Amino acid sequence: MPLATLDQHQNSTENYQSTSDRFMTVNGQVTRAFKRWEAYVGVENLLNYRQPNPIMGADEPFGSKFDASMVWGPITGRVVYAGLRFKID
Repeated sequence: MPLATLDQHQNSTENYQSTSDRFMTVNGQVTRAFKRWEAYVGVENLLNYRQPNPIMGADEPFGSKFDASMVWGPITGRVVYAGLRFKID
């Protein structure tokens, strides 16, 4: 099953895909709790999938082929983070 569909641009001569590629985003977080502190580490987009060419015609933003509305998948890639939380009772 496609995750997104698009209509063909009537004024365009390029062949756009009519459905998106299949992809999966995997996110996770692990938290360790202490008395008043919590430490956590996590990852977003673990498989590092990125949509190829998310903005159509980005090299010519005032041209007829520019289309920024066709972002259907992740564009940032893998993000790893860590942090601390302090609990106030």
